Amino acid sequence: MKENVLSLPGSYGDKQVLLSSLEPDVVNDTYILFFHGVHSSANFSHGNKYRWLAYSFAKLGYTPFLCETSRKTRDIAAFENDSLSWIMSAFEGKTFADELADCKTAFDYVANLAHEKSKKMWLCGFSLGGIIAYVISTTANEIDHLILCGSGAYAFPPVEKIQSNLPITRDLLNVTDSPFSTSHPNFATALWGEFDDIFPKDACEKLFSFVEPKHTKNFFVINGANHSLKLRNGVLDRSLTKEITDKIVSISK
Repeated sequence: MKENVLSLPGSYGDKQVLLSSLEPDVVNDTYILFFHGVHSSANFSHGNKYRWLAYSFAKLGYTPFLCETSRKTRDIAAFENDSLSWIMSAFEGKTFADELADCKTAFDYVANLAHEKSKKMWLCGFSLGGIIAYVISTTANEIDHLILCGSGAYAFPPVEKIQSNLPITRDLLNVTDSPFSTSHPNFATALWGEFDDIFPKDACEKLFSFVEPKHTKNFFVINGANHSLKLRNGVLDRSLTKEITDKIVSISK
């Protein structure tokens, strides 16, 4: 398999949206684009869950694309476990509109490529990335399968209080308080971790209720998983990657 990275125009900071892709050894008819959560990263660095997902899907013939949005710095390792310093150094001043614009740039690129190559287009977002995927899906006709992972219409109150003081999320509350539009992909899947401490289950079900696919729709609870769907019962569990992959691809079988 071959890893590739492309730089697209970004809205903020370094003015780059990095779009990583993985060429499967044997390809099928589907591209899948991943949007990461807020203040996060999606690339092929070791330990990055999107790398694990990319390889998991590529082994099945899917061509994965990872969108990493614009920021002032990408060296998250330099901040060790100081997440607040990372957030403020990388994203201070960035708005939800900026983040949405970055993701839309990546989506347009992959959707156009899918059209040129006669491929199906799947769109998968985690947390805020899922909210953005939903927003894009309300006006896009290219999406065959929309996947929302740990994405809700509202967060737990203590979380919303924290988010109101952070870049990108500080203006998100106005977005989620607005009337919701309906999305109409061909298929839709939602995944929610049993121990999600960011979005309650009913919040994820509410957002998913505005997705009305033309065909199958599934909501899966991932037993023991946290919000990121990376830990199970508090421990890093690589088997979650396969479980996520299997549940997403099951809809098209």
